[in-house]
Amino acid sequence: LPQRFGNRRLYAFDTALVSARLELDHWMMGISKTSMWSGPSYEQPLLLSNHAPPFWHGHIGTGVPISTAAGHLFGRIFWGHLQDSEYFMEEIDADRYINGLHVVWMPWFAKGLEFGYNRVMIGAWPGTVAAMETWFNVFRPNPREPETVAEWSAPEDEFFAKSSFTFRYAVPDAGFEFYAEYGRNDYRRPLREYLMEPEINRAHMFGFLKRFDLHPRHWITVRSELVMLENNAIASTYRPTRTWFEHPTILGGFTHKGQALGSSLGPG
Repeated sequence: LPQRFGNRRLYAFDTALVSARLELDHWMMGISKTSMWSGPSYEQPLLLSNHAPPFWHGHIGTGVPISTAAGHLFGRIFWGHLQDSEYFMEEIDADRYINGLHVVWMPWFAKGLEFGYNRVMIGAWPGTVAAMETWFNVFRPNPREPETVAEWSAPEDEFFAKSSFTFRYAVPDAGFEFYAEYGRNDYRRPLREYLMEPEINRAHMFGFLKRFDLHPRHWITVRSELVMLENNAIASTYRPTRTWFEHPTILGGFTHKGQALGSSLGPG
């Protein structure tokens, strides 16, 4: 990860969080410079969190959940600009373009139950932004793993995907909540490989929250999360693997200004 901050005193001046949006009925669109958060985790989400500095992005989606026959739906798609670290490979411009999607479904048959899907696609900036089809990269399938050197795309044309599935079940009356997230940073693979080796290039998080009422106006909350970003030792010995935040050709990986966008635990 590009986390070298030089040998001088570190200081920075930046604008405050900025956001402007337009809301119409259940829909919303806007532009902002804020951190984004994905998934049910309170501490270590796999894809997006406030660990990295805020970045400029435009977004469109639902302002409030939409009621349907199958339950309530919430969705958002966004486009943003990720900047390179000032202290990492200064001779190379490693700015990146990010396109992402968040979807949450709250089914009608179980109050407090939520299922979610998050996906982000990252490519070189401004190379992959110029083509219209890259504006909706998030709906494209993952690229296949190149088998020869000739199949590798030029860095300015390369992109990679990260995705995660989330689950959350909350019982407000009991003050209890359980949640989980399973993510992948990988090429497209045959179904057989997913079933036989699901631990390759994956990450997962499990957590729970329990509130203990001491008084009508006082309570104690216990919260714990278990996060795994590292590849299985056996799989990484015999198969090509990658760390959770990096990509072999897109320099800068899944970072903004040298800081990981998701979990702050490290590269995995």
